[in-house]
Amino acid sequence: ARRSRHALAVLSCRIDEFEQANDRFGYDVGDDALRAFVADSRSCIRKNIDWLARVGPDRFMIVLPETRFKGAARVAWKLRHIFAAVPVSTPNGPVEFTVSIAVTACEPKHSMDSLLQMRDLLLLSDDSVMH
Repeated sequence: ARRSRHALAVLSCRIDEFEQANDRFGYDVGDDALRAFVADSRSCIRKNIDWLARVGPDRFMIVLPETRFKGAARVAWKLRHIFAAVPVSTPNGPVEFTVSIAVTACEPKHSMDSLLQMRDLLLLSDDSVMH
């Protein structure tokens, strides 16, 4: 993004209540939630352009090249609603999950300092910046 002076956005995602669901319903339910999140994410991002990476037990990063903040916020909104719409089926009945997403973007008008601040925000992101 810096080299080409193009926009770049990153979504930092956390599946809410993931550990509690694993403890209460078992790891199979958690695994089903992870698969559902990945499938829902793929339906919201561009094939062969955007990419998704699992960075923790319940955390993912979605990288959106050439995407400004407004576009990234739309992707986050859509993903949050799609993921929350369909509960995960379990032998004990459906389990509802939600996802918290922090949106960070660097647009062409931003300076190199903005790119470094974006990196620092991503490295330091915690529950307080998740929405």
